[in-house]
Amino acid sequence: MKQYIKEILISLLDKYEHSKVSDGNNQIRVSLKLTTDKVFPKYFDNEAFELREKVNEAIEELISKGWIVAKRSSNHTYSDVTLPQNEDVLSQIYLFLGREKKSDRRQKLTELLTTFMGGGDGTVEKYCKKQLENLEQNKAVEFFDGDYEELKSILACCIALKKLPQEMYYRNFSVKQFGDSKKFELLQGKISSLLYKYGDFSEKESVFDELGLLKTPSYIHIKGNVSIFWKDGKCLDAAGLDGGVGISTTDVKKIVSVKIQDEKIVTIENLTSFFSFSEPNVCAVYLGGFCNHLRREFLMKVYGAEPAKKYFHYGDIDAGGFYIFEHLRTATGIPFAPLMMNVDTLRKYKPYWKELTKNDVSRLQKIRSPIFQEVIAFMLKENCKLEQEAETLGGE
Repeated sequence: MKQYIKEILISLLDKYEHSKVSDGNNQIRVSLKLTTDKVFPKYFDNEAFELREKVNEAIEELISKGWIVAKRSSNHTYSDVTLPQNEDVLSQIYLFLGREKKSDRRQKLTELLTTFMGGGDGTVEKYCKKQLENLEQNKAVEFFDGDYEELKSILACCIALKKLPQEMYYRNFSVKQFGDSKKFELLQGKISSLLYKYGDFSEKESVFDELGLLKTPSYIHIKGNVSIFWKDGKCLDAAGLDGGVGISTTDVKKIVSVKIQDEKIVTIENLTSFFSFSEPNVCAVYLGGFCNHLRREFLMKVYGAEPAKKYFHYGDIDAGGFYIFEHLRTATGIPFAPLMMNVDTLRKYKPYWKELTKNDVSRLQKIRSPIFQEVIAFMLKENCKLEQEAETLGGE
């Protein structure tokens, strides 16, 4: 019977907390009524006799406590139950269920969010501002499941990730943040969702990559007539190597200078496309994802040594590819131009088109860069996008 009692009380409190009856001081102004079959859909089913008897016992127990008001009909059923206008009753019910009062929860969340509003991170501040508005409008706080310490950890992680001084592995970050190598794994879904929704990232799945948080070592691949000089005087020459060379991003800081004989430098979004790419007098660079601070440092060393070269970026013809291009230009300040990310390329590889999703359409419509407006208009009209790897297939 205790379970039925809890279900009735929980349903009444849920309705109370989602109604305008509940205000910031948690005062009941009018009675709240709930039909019995709303809580127990089979209550009036003639074949559910045992259920009805147990529910009746629960209702009568609650009536005897003075926690609800209900009237039994001639056929021995209760059509509805009512939460009375009594603050003491409400307090007793919250205590019985071990449930926090809405007013207390709201106050604690307001204090927590207000504290993080001053943390100096734009993404977290944007999130906190929105959640404070949600509280004012009697709405739920996103990514909060009743655990205040978890929410604090999520927000603290978001701030720490935005300030990573260098690339770091998941477990090392977890130890640094929590003293536990596995705790970050439990929170990473909420953290990436929050950062993606309130930050400036292309894909939720790539948020950590862009911030420099890695599961495995990251490499910069480069091929062409390239010579890389190190602090110890050694030189790495990639000329003549069709597959190029891979440099761990941890070694980027050791690079003194870069010398490139090719006229053009092309950054490439996908690794398969990098290995397939072969153009005369072109140096190709695969950065292994988004341009975080170490990859940016590498490109700045290249640009510092070769400012007169022509710089291009070659990526997917989709919202993500356009975002990566814009982020690359903004992060480095290098005047990249798009390569094969246009209408002509789409037309050439039409057999490999993919249809746009609703999310694709929404993201394309938000892109304001004049560079891609023509191709975006074409994509929306033709309902298409193109992965970079498909161009490799089309060229075989």
